[in-house]
Amino acid sequence: VEFSAADKAAVEKIRESGGAALEVAQNDNRLNVAFHLSTEEIGNEQLALAKDLGFIVSLNMRGTVVDDTGVANLAGCSGLQRLHLEKTKITDAAVKHLAPLSGLVYLNIYGTEITDAAIDDIAALKGLKKVFIWETKITIDGVAKLKEKRPDLQIIPDLVVEKVKAAAEAKRKVEEEAAAKKA
Repeated sequence: VEFSAADKAAVEKIRESGGAALEVAQNDNRLNVAFHLSTEEIGNEQLALAKDLGFIVSLNMRGTVVDDTGVANLAGCSGLQRLHLEKTKITDAAVKHLAPLSGLVYLNIYGTEITDAAIDDIAALKGLKKVFIWETKITIDGVAKLKEKRPDLQIIPDLVVEKVKAAAEAKRKVEEEAAAKKA
């Protein structure tokens, strides 16, 4: 990637604002950007620094105060493949802003206010291979709908599979207790 003077200035601003910007590899100067280890409060202002930087491959905003408005800045991050938004202030509206990110393969929305209302928007992220939904407001019905729309998508945890496992375990315990009473 050839960085323009504006690109270099944007990367420097990211670093100055508490973000780490590291090259993907020695022979790949695209960037992994992370704000999650900053000692400063990180929010929409810092996320706006990444606006339209198509050479960012991975962005980690875990535990920041980023919300739906801030996520709107990601629409121009065309090279984004991995996005960590866990433990942020996002809601269903944030997922709509991710629609232009055709290369997104990994999305972590753990510990957010995302609900079943975002299922269609998650399913529409055609490149997505893995989504983490722990401690969201997504229900088992939402997971079932997402699995129906995107059977190729790995959903963690898969609430449908977890329910089947829990039912099998409960049945096993009942049978075990019944057998113990007969003995």
